[in-house]
Amino acid sequence: MRAKIVPILLLVLAAGCGTLERQTPTLANAANEGGAIALKKGGTLVVALEGNATTGYRWQTLSGTGEVLSQIGTPDYLPPAVAPGMVGAAGDMVFRYRAEKAGTTTLELGYLRPFETGVAPAKIARYTVTVQ
Repeated sequence: MRAKIVPILLLVLAAGCGTLERQTPTLANAANEGGAIALKKGGTLVVALEGNATTGYRWQTLSGTGEVLSQIGTPDYLPPAVAPGMVGAAGDMVFRYRAEKAGTTTLELGYLRPFETGVAPAKIARYTVTVQ
């Protein structure tokens, strides 16, 4: 578990360098999926979900971004720290979102193959995000 958290925290810290934001990012993952998340305006939400890039599946933001929450950049893929370079091992997809405006939104991410049209996601992660 520690091996997975350290790279995520380093990524979060690196993403925050060069900005004036002093708030600690809020972290979310599969363990708190379905739960409520509270952010202050200007705050950052970092979502890390396990995925296996070698299968063609990717996590993608399906809904929940707009006026209340916006995605920062593109997601990063962190290979597994336990077995770096091991073919077929699952890593983490890391998304960053900024709290833009007071309100509530349901952030929904889907684990799918982008090249397959009309196919439902294999997994869905939902978070209710409230910005104050």
